[in-house]
Amino acid sequence: MRQQQERRVVLLTGAAGGIGAATARELARRGCALALVDRRGTRLAALVGEIVAAGGQALAIVADMTQADDRQRMLELTLRRFGRLDALVNNAGTGRAGATEALTSAQIQLLFDLNVLAPIELTRLALPELRKQRGVIVNIASILGRVAMPPFGMYSATKFALSGWTDALRLELAPQGVRVCEVDPGSVQTEFAATAGVKDGFFAHFGIQPQPVARAVANLLRHPRRRVTVPFYLGPAMWLCQVAPGATYLGYRLLIRLNPAFFLHQAGDPQAHEAALREQWASEAGEAWDVVEAPIAAEIGIIPTPQARLRA
Repeated sequence: MRQQQERRVVLLTGAAGGIGAATARELARRGCALALVDRRGTRLAALVGEIVAAGGQALAIVADMTQADDRQRMLELTLRRFGRLDALVNNAGTGRAGATEALTSAQIQLLFDLNVLAPIELTRLALPELRKQRGVIVNIASILGRVAMPPFGMYSATKFALSGWTDALRLELAPQGVRVCEVDPGSVQTEFAATAGVKDGFFAHFGIQPQPVARAVANLLRHPRRRVTVPFYLGPAMWLCQVAPGATYLGYRLLIRLNPAFFLHQAGDPQAHEAALREQWASEAGEAWDVVEAPIAAEIGIIPTPQARLRA
């Protein structure tokens, strides 16, 4: 493990896959001590085991970000293990594609609960510790939080909200020495397409790997900046769409021409898709509880919160 970054203590949510897992590995390579949060406990345990085996420090906390008790518990466990908190990376989130009238109220509620309210509430809890360390907050937003287009209108609404709050929080906390940063990824090859319920051809052909996003997050902890767009060449395009809104429509038509299937919501019952995802999450959290009972639990430091221990 590299020691270029001193042993900063970082709380990272949504750490078990995609951008979160890549960020955890990058921060571990740079010598950070990590409190990793996710409800997919089996994968989280494997990631922590990998980091610890390579000489890093990591704590796995199986938790549901949308639950207030879990949020309180993950902060308590981080402080109990490491004694302080230097940085918070709000990465956990979910997506859902579909026309506004096609989405259910439950799906819309979950989007706002996880993408907006959960990071706000976790940040509120963490602020006293971050003030002590003059720490850094990194919120993972999206280019769809700067330019909106279907079928991600509701997802974009959550990311616009996250981005707006991030801008205000930056000004609010600057006099207190806490830096607030935003990362806006473009299309990334993760599980987003499957979770959102869209065909993933666009992501497979045009999406970048999560590692560049992870490096951007790690760099912000050392050299905080207001906003970073990944990949960088999307930045001018976002600016153009904001100053000339007609460019958004032209870009939308171009994307449809490049890959029409990307904008088709996958066939099937939306409620059944949602139920399958929740069943998968509950199953993985249950498997993590089995891991906790094993002797290796103490070695890798996996701790489930009370909410995450409940099986479906």
